Amino acid sequence: MTTESRRITVDYGNTLEEMIAAGNYDSVNGLITPDRFRMNGTGIEEFDTCLLHLAGPPSWMKSRYMSDPFNLFSVKIERLLAYGAATREEYYPGPIIGLGSIIEHEGYYLTPFICSWDAKRILDLRWVYYGWDPSCRFLKAFKM
Repeated sequence: MTTESRRITVDYGNTLEEMIAAGNYDSVNGLITPDRFRMNGTGIEEFDTCLLHLAGPPSWMKSRYMSDPFNLFSVKIERLLAYGAATREEYYPGPIIGLGSIIEHEGYYLTPFICSWDAKRILDLRWVYYGWDPSCRFLKAFKM
């Protein structure tokens, strides 16, 4: 159900653009902007992370009024980006999702994810209520 753990550092002194650049992405969704994704932390925080691999889309995600039994909605975009920066040399076998930052765009609720595709690193958005592919892994972060 879970995979390797890793310690990440989030430096809130960096802008969203600097955090994105640190991940060395080849493609970034144009909707991922500081206006849409605001960061609220200060200073530097450390987190232990793990990737939660769920077999198929969890039933609790199909509801518009989702519960969060795994506490996945605590993973804001800055934690996902810090994970991406810490693993910038790695290939991801499936999307890694950070469910804590959800935006609404044209009636859809979207959340950021990182993935590898054709040897390229991608930072993109995905519809939250869409069925999640079994290869998806959800980032979980524990504050130190």
